[in-house]
Amino acid sequence: MIIPGGNGYKILDLKNKSVKEIKDLSVVDKTNTVGPGEALDGVHLQNYLDCIRNGNTPNADIETGRKSTLLVQLGNIAYLTRLSLDIDSETGKPKNEEAMKLWARSYEPR
Repeated sequence: MIIPGGNGYKILDLKNKSVKEIKDLSVVDKTNTVGPGEALDGVHLQNYLDCIRNGNTPNADIETGRKSTLLVQLGNIAYLTRLSLDIDSETGKPKNEEAMKLWARSYEPR
């Protein structure tokens, strides 16, 4: 179970034992509806959990989420490479070799 708390969170195991806790004490503008305010974190997390538990429909479908995330990723890659990106319309991936170096990320081994 994940318990949100502002810009931090706590993960509990099935016996309610704390497994991990992240605290972020930075101050955010809670009136900014598109910023990292704690109220929005809770709204998004609650919608996600409601969909899992009750079969509710997500506020945004997966394709909308993919597209909005893709635009942010491409923007970051363009900024970091200082390139104007040429995007493959079939895959959504940059065609530039230098940009593709930033496409994947490495994950910690389990």
